[in-house]
Amino acid sequence: MMKKFILVPLFLFSVGVSFGADADGDVERYKSHIRYLADEKLEGRRPETKGGELTLEYILSQLGEMEGVSLLDGTGLQPVEFTTRDRFTSKDVSIKSYNVVARIDAPDSVNTDSSYVVIGAHWDHDGIQKVNGKKVFYPGADDNASGTAFVIELARSISQKRDSLKRDVVFVWFTSEELGLKGSRHYVKHSPYALDKCRAMINFDMVGRMNVKDRGITIRGLGTAHEAVDMFASLPNRDSLDLIWEFRGNGPTDYSSFYKVGIPSFSFSTRRNNVYHTPKDVAETINYDGMVMLDDYLAPLLQKMIYTSDFVLTFKEQ
Repeated sequence: MMKKFILVPLFLFSVGVSFGADADGDVERYKSHIRYLADEKLEGRRPETKGGELTLEYILSQLGEMEGVSLLDGTGLQPVEFTTRDRFTSKDVSIKSYNVVARIDAPDSVNTDSSYVVIGAHWDHDGIQKVNGKKVFYPGADDNASGTAFVIELARSISQKRDSLKRDVVFVWFTSEELGLKGSRHYVKHSPYALDKCRAMINFDMVGRMNVKDRGITIRGLGTAHEAVDMFASLPNRDSLDLIWEFRGNGPTDYSSFYKVGIPSFSFSTRRNNVYHTPKDVAETINYDGMVMLDDYLAPLLQKMIYTSDFVLTFKEQ
């Protein structure tokens, strides 16, 4: 399939909503999350390692600070078991890991059809690997401690505004994206919530390395809903971001698992860079101000999707 994309002109749209973001506070929280998640004591967050366990505990501890958040089955953990070929060793490995799943419900009086939107990111990375006989640590600060942190803070913000929700929000931190989208594929196959009630999925993968010159963001999945182009064209662009729209639903990250079961799905990224999947993907080189710009750009989209009663997206197959 040919990849279709559009370069969006850098002009400003009018804006009618404001979430009152605390930019300085957001930066400090992003820094705190990513510095912890990309620290060597987490061993590169490979599933079924001590570092993977610490990552799960960290996400759950953050959710425990938020009001109005319910954890799946009381624990927030969805088991995921599979066998896959390890790309470092070329050997088959059996893995047991976990997705983290949480939900914030809108008032029953307004969400009468129990509809919801999924917001997700994968928490795993490559771990510590032997390369040329030496152990090499892969921090994965951008890939994907940044997305993990971003979704944690979205959950915090939405929990504080939950009384204004018009539909529920399900948050999923997926395991084993790096091993072949295993966590998200398992989730849609064994979804704890009715998939026909899922109105859309938004994914965040590598959102921490915005180029300071072009301020680039790639948004995948605009071809997965008939209304998507008009919806994204209506969003304000206060920071003059360089937006690239990709239409494909079968992209190389977790949103594609939702597309394949008929759900309009979108994925945000600040684009691949020269430290992608290398030991140089460290917390010190993350563009935290760029993450705040992405949050600011995203706010009106969330206003449409979860704070507006008449939001509609109609699935479109690619």
